[in-house]
Amino acid sequence: MGTTTAATGVRNSQPLVSNTLKIYPNPAFNKIIIETSAMPAKGQISITNLNGEELFRRQVTAPKTVVDVSSLASGVYFLKYSDERTVQVGKFIKY
Repeated sequence: MGTTTAATGVRNSQPLVSNTLKIYPNPAFNKIIIETSAMPAKGQISITNLNGEELFRRQVTAPKTVVDVSSLASGVYFLKYSDERTVQVGKFIKY
C-alpha cells in the first residue's frame, strides 16, 4: 500500500488525422466549393444524408472542386473526400 503508480503511454498533442477539408459556402443554396490540401488531389468525393444513403459520388483531380447541390433537399449532409492516403469528412447544410 502507499505505492505510487507511474503513468505510462504516449502523449501526442497532434491529431492522428488532420482534417484539411474546407466546404463553403455553408449553409449552401445551389453549389458548394470543396478544398483539400491533401496531395495529390486525385481522389473521390461522396455526399451522404443523415441516414447514410449516398446521394452523390464524383472523382476529383484538383485541390478545389465546385459541386452542384441544387437538386438536394434542404437539410444536413456529410461530405467525404478519400484518396489512397487519407479520408476527410465534413458537414454542410443545404437550404
